[in-house]
Amino acid sequence: MSSIVTFVRGYLMELKGLKSNLSQPASRANVRWSPPTTPEVKVNFDAAFSAQERKSWSGIVVRDSEGEILGSACCVNENVDSPFTAEVMAALQGLRFARDMGLPEVVVEGDSRSIIQKLVSQTADLSSVRSIISDARQLASNFRHCRFTFVGRTGNEAAHAMAIEGRTGLVDCFWVEDGPPSVLAVAASDRRFGEPP
Repeated sequence: MSSIVTFVRGYLMELKGLKSNLSQPASRANVRWSPPTTPEVKVNFDAAFSAQERKSWSGIVVRDSEGEILGSACCVNENVDSPFTAEVMAALQGLRFARDMGLPEVVVEGDSRSIIQKLVSQTADLSSVRSIISDARQLASNFRHCRFTFVGRTGNEAAHAMAIEGRTGLVDCFWVEDGPPSVLAVAASDRRFGEPP
């Protein structure tokens, strides 16, 4: 009985987070990807989700302070029950990718405000994604420095393009200093936008 109560409380907290996100107007036009400060690298993540297939695709793009791609990945996930689960799995897979690349200082950035809030919170998570949140927090503690930041969708377009790209494949794919053409095009646009006038 107590596990059901815990689940319901967590679910209600997720719904409350969604409601607050929807009630906060955001200026989307001016939100762009911004490079990290050396020696940090930025790990952007996003997820595409299919309720019908119970699948998600994680898109991950890692860039340096010059906006250059250090690595990119798309991961296919089975038996995914919600967009929340898809997003937090993408965050966890982004952390794993950064760890496997041997990157000591990372900024992990995504466009799901509720997931970022859960990752930075110091309180116990009671939601349906609590075990994945716990895994992500534990993995983050293994970096020399790791912080989580929220960015609007227009500042996360490369990771979004990577997640959409992942839907075309059946297996996980990884690139080093490269990525699919759609992702490279977004990254190039982000670099041009970030250049001084």
